[in-house]
Amino acid sequence: MAGSNPCHVPMEPCFKLSKCSTAPVTDATEYRSIVGSLRSLVHTRPDLNFAVGFVSRFMEAPTEEHLAAVKRILRYITRSNLAQEGDAKEGVWYLDSGATNHMTGDHAAFAELDLSIADSVNFGYGSTVDICGQGKVMFVCKSGEHRAITGVFYILRLNTHIISLGQFDQNGCQVLVEDGLL
Repeated sequence: MAGSNPCHVPMEPCFKLSKCSTAPVTDATEYRSIVGSLRSLVHTRPDLNFAVGFVSRFMEAPTEEHLAAVKRILRYITRSNLAQEGDAKEGVWYLDSGATNHMTGDHAAFAELDLSIADSVNFGYGSTVDICGQGKVMFVCKSGEHRAITGVFYILRLNTHIISLGQFDQNGCQVLVEDGLL
């Protein structure tokens, strides 16, 4: 999937797949693993709901055609997650129950940033991206109080800010959302 062209929609309109396809059978374990990851992603990405539900019907005996449809969804996710004019520039942060770490692609969002931290992070669809640093991001609460989120990964070209609910939970934090504000 590395180097593949991103697409603008997860599934073409009027796209048809059949359980009785004559295409060669693909590895069912790999197919189920990818679709299972996509099903988890649907909770935070409702735009994927129909397409993922559709390809989920073929988990019993997937073919190359079914896998091609799944790969199209992955290409769509790649387009929406990487290197576009995006929400990171607008200051929108997404709560994600599936992410293991807080992350952003906006260098300016960091109050402190250690660029010596280098690693990689895997997204649920099999893509790996490099971590270019780790640091602290400051927020102003509704009450005007300043708060910090530490351990935020700097992922170059990531066009969204992601807050990991799991990382908050591991640190013993309570997350409250009121009137659309964290």
